[in-house]
Amino acid sequence: MTSPEGRTDALRRATDAVAEADLERMLLHPEEMPSELAGFVVAREGELDNGTMAEHGFPGQTEESIREAGRVGGYLREISRELEEEPEGGLIVSAGMVAHLFNDGASVERWIDETFLTEFVGNAGRVLDNGHELLHAEEVPVSGFHGKAAGVFAVHDVPVGVIGSTIVDFALGRLLGVAFVVALGGREHLSTARELGLRMERRFVSVALGGD
Repeated sequence: MTSPEGRTDALRRATDAVAEADLERMLLHPEEMPSELAGFVVAREGELDNGTMAEHGFPGQTEESIREAGRVGGYLREISRELEEEPEGGLIVSAGMVAHLFNDGASVERWIDETFLTEFVGNAGRVLDNGHELLHAEEVPVSGFHGKAAGVFAVHDVPVGVIGSTIVDFALGRLLGVAFVVALGGREHLSTARELGLRMERRFVSVALGGD
């Protein structure tokens, strides 16, 4: 019988054959989302190259630095709900997923530690390049994934007010999955973001092994 470690190693090896063209198929459609996101529709999606990542990333990131970190490319799908005239605080207004492809698994794990966790927490209290102020950021615990995973809860001051973003990053071989949930006000939605990430991970496995 194959051990859990052996199965995880086999899954990591399966991602060696993944190409950028596979990334779109690795993201869920609205009807496959957790129940908290029922009724949401696709708001935007498309390829996410290193130049675009740099434009919307943390201060100091460039297309070259992202490429040197081992990132090859990615695909984004974001969903949102139709807002009421006076939505209540804490309401989830959007969610999304990104499938990133890196040169190797070590690059993915470094990205989680050095870019996702360090950059988010380190930039708390700063105005980012997009003009949004990152009021607060903290690491939150996540579990249940095959490999390395981490979570962040961040509060941003944006033109429409204060929003809370709960983000989960997980590694599967050369793949980095990102699941995020955005709510009005400073409310965390870790359970929804984690469930979205776990569903994404199952899709990653299916596509890497040659399924749909």
